Amino acid sequence: MATLDDQTTTHDIRHDYEKLARLANLRYVSDDELGFTRRRWGRGFTYKDTAGKTIKDKALRQRFDALVIPPMWSEVWICQDDKGHLQSTGRDDKARKQYLYHPEWDRVRDQAKFDAMIGFARALPNLRLQVEKDLEAKSLSRDNVLSAVVKLLETTLIRIGNSRYAKLNKSYGLSTLRSKHVSETDNGLAFDFVGKSAKEHHIELQDERLIEIVQACSELPGYQIFKYLDDNGHKQVVDSSDINDYLRTHTCGHGRYREMYSGNLYSAKDFRTWMASVLAASYLHDELQSAQGKAILASDPNSDERQQLVTNMVKSVAAELGNTPAVCRSSYINPVIIERFLAGQFFELYKQARRGRTKQYQSCEEKALLGFLRGC
Repeated sequence: MATLDDQTTTHDIRHDYEKLARLANLRYVSDDELGFTRRRWGRGFTYKDTAGKTIKDKALRQRFDALVIPPMWSEVWICQDDKGHLQSTGRDDKARKQYLYHPEWDRVRDQAKFDAMIGFARALPNLRLQVEKDLEAKSLSRDNVLSAVVKLLETTLIRIGNSRYAKLNKSYGLSTLRSKHVSETDNGLAFDFVGKSAKEHHIELQDERLIEIVQACSELPGYQIFKYLDDNGHKQVVDSSDINDYLRTHTCGHGRYREMYSGNLYSAKDFRTWMASVLAASYLHDELQSAQGKAILASDPNSDERQQLVTNMVKSVAAELGNTPAVCRSSYINPVIIERFLAGQFFELYKQARRGRTKQYQSCEEKALLGFLRGC
């Protein structure tokens, strides 16, 4: 199979999901194409071909079973091509469209996502410098408010949120927080809200600059917290697209694989992906400093002791992100960290990468992980 490293420039693959599919030896498809369908039949299901005839072919039925399409889905579409990047779509019990992708598509897309983190890490110091400048900009200007939101995004790792989930699920993220979610404390402010998957969040804020901006935003009319005044002095509500636009403006030109992954530059989600890996690598490094950790270092690759430390690490990172351990491990922590640790190749590489000076607006842990990943 072709690898992402075979690509020479980002511009060759901008917005080109067909090329990404070819990297996975797949075909980029759409559920607008004719496909197989599923119908309820008694206590089970029957499947129809594009002519509406019942499918009796044993191999096809086995393929459908292997997809494990949730039984509650309606309006089920199944790709005719078992090499289609998208294998099935349907509607869940809330009529939301859901997707089942080919495992190879998920694998290559995840590889591109984690590869892009090297570029994101390199862009972070410049982004943080810009944030510091904009925090001192004219009060309630667009850049002033967005810099505060980005600072909060990075330091709290709260999801960005979107208006659709706020309306449908009453679940909130940073861009959709409302006045009722903020309160004064003895030391500053606190945000209390329900986020994705009904998880309750309590975030305390003590940075005086951020407190001042949040309070100024709250004084503007409207129930959402984050608002700014445009060039004409008109109030505008901050949404997720504003935040991502700010990030892309100030990280432009970094990252070799980013545009193949998302079709765009960096977004708010990248903070969580990057910091999950930073926290994971730092956790392993710190634990391996103890007497018990040194015993683990001396253990065989893939030993039970190593596996247990990985389990503990994933739980710790998941708690920081507000994810389940399973989601955290599969979608956020760079798999290279775990692979190298279990193989007995992590500690020395990471320790070596920690040496030397760090850049301004870059932590020692970030420098170490960046060096580790670039050396793998």
